[in-house]
Amino acid sequence: MVLELAYSYTYICSLIIFVATIGIFIFLHQTRYSDSRFLKKYFTVSARKSTTGAIQLGGIGIYVGNILACTLFLFSVDYSSFPIRFIVAYFVGATILFVNGYVDDRVELRPIVKLGAQVLAIFLFSIISSTVFVSPDALIAFSVMFTVGLVVINGANLLDGLDTLSIKLNLVSLMAMLIVSSLLEISAYHNLTIFMAIPFFSFYFFNKEPSRIHLGEIGGSLIGFNLLFLAVLHVSFDTSRQLDYGKLFLFAVPMILAMSELLISFSRRLLLKKSPFIGDRNHFHYVLKETKNFSASLASSYYAVGWMVISLISIAVSFISPFLSPVVAVVAVIYIQFSMAKNKWFHYKPSISFDSFMRFVSKDTITFIYVKDVDNFEFIVEKSVVEERKAA
Repeated sequence: MVLELAYSYTYICSLIIFVATIGIFIFLHQTRYSDSRFLKKYFTVSARKSTTGAIQLGGIGIYVGNILACTLFLFSVDYSSFPIRFIVAYFVGATILFVNGYVDDRVELRPIVKLGAQVLAIFLFSIISSTVFVSPDALIAFSVMFTVGLVVINGANLLDGLDTLSIKLNLVSLMAMLIVSSLLEISAYHNLTIFMAIPFFSFYFFNKEPSRIHLGEIGGSLIGFNLLFLAVLHVSFDTSRQLDYGKLFLFAVPMILAMSELLISFSRRLLLKKSPFIGDRNHFHYVLKETKNFSASLASSYYAVGWMVISLISIAVSFISPFLSPVVAVVAVIYIQFSMAKNKWFHYKPSISFDSFMRFVSKDTITFIYVKDVDNFEFIVEKSVVEERKAA
């Protein structure tokens, strides 16, 4: 009887979240046809890279759906055993990312401003969440959460390039989260994980090819933040306030793709004298679509299946050692992307020397991040090369 009630609660809450988020996406889609100048001004933002006339701000529905998911989850927990601080930390961090993403989608913020908002969101989330552990584990947990959080948020944003790609990759990552938690017999947060996946199912109908709504900066940031939040929840479960490093490494697996994407993209752009912050069409998903002549939907599915296989293999490796799982995932992602895209990425040899690159990193990075016109990056690097040649 109790089990039936639990299942009923899960179904009812999932339905509530699905209907609520569907309603928001319908509202966003219809605002472009509204006669209200207010609605068009604040809820209609054309997607700059869209070829189908799509609008941005799909992240609004994701944000509302996630807040609703956490609220409904709270009704089913025992407050005497559940650290409410995690939900508070999530609300604070997600709201900062929401405001930052909304403003950026509308006016395109400077990189330094966006980074500052992300740092604030992750800092507050990490400092609140890490207090569940005792010292010195609290300091270690804070450092890991803060570093991983910044990387995952930005990496998840880079994966939002093709219709439905972010949806499929995120659902695979959430599936991996459920599998890992089941293996470790942590079922307390299964409902929350499922609830946080529901908004992406409803968003699929508006993001499928040809897309009508894009996630925008809000949605991309929240995907990474959700994975961090769920990983922290699971790692902290029943730890007696001690940090379990085995669980820490194992729950890192669902976040590996986003972290690897950031590492690969930044390294590739720096080597080719490109801005690490400006978008390009050399991400693996673009290369996959072009080289295989896939549609956006097929390329997204192909990529998601590949990520699912990597995730399952990495999780299986945990039976040997949980510390090997994220290592296997990172190596697999980097190897597959490099082997399939190296001809596209490195069709010419980068001309920047190591000394020039290091001088740029140490001297000009802050100046570059501050400027709004990120295309100036190439000029900065070329300037470093010229200075090196004059010195010689």
